[in-house]
Amino acid sequence: MGLTISYNLSLPSATVQHVRSQMEALHSIAQKLDFISVDDLVELEGEACQVAPHDDPHLLLKIHGSKLLFTGDKNFPFQTPIHLIGFLVTPGEGCATASFGLALPVDSTTDWSWLSYCKTQYASNPEYGGLENFLTCHLKMVHMLDAIAKLRIGCEVTENGGYWESRDLVVLSKAIGQNNLFMAAVMGGLN
Repeated sequence: MGLTISYNLSLPSATVQHVRSQMEALHSIAQKLDFISVDDLVELEGEACQVAPHDDPHLLLKIHGSKLLFTGDKNFPFQTPIHLIGFLVTPGEGCATASFGLALPVDSTTDWSWLSYCKTQYASNPEYGGLENFLTCHLKMVHMLDAIAKLRIGCEVTENGGYWESRDLVVLSKAIGQNNLFMAAVMGGLN
């Protein structure tokens, strides 16, 4: 529920060195986009990719680098990768943390992938700066995804605000207005 940008990244037939250089380049781009935070680039391999039982500082990276399994296991229904390189960013106040990276699944030797999303909806709340803050956060994410494509990393994007396809700020502004009205109605109905 709410405006979200979802993305699936892929880099087939890539060596670890190539993935590392692409992620270093992307991390450098993120540092120039004026996110409110850009975490350090993290590289994990083997056992380090497994989820730690308590307070795992890289949990979000491990989940977004994992494959979802439909095995019925309710504990952790993900197949963690054998290698991942990634980092976290926070585009702006009220916006969810986003992750960018590439991970090598257990069943591959060269085909890297990543599945993530960033909810930008709440950046539009008045206490965070309203529409202007939302547009800033949402557009930072779009700029980051455009940069990924320029690095020749496969990037499939789903964005429910209509901006990714249209590149029209009026379309995006209308979408956030409608979503905010819907959220207010839902929350009012729950109260």
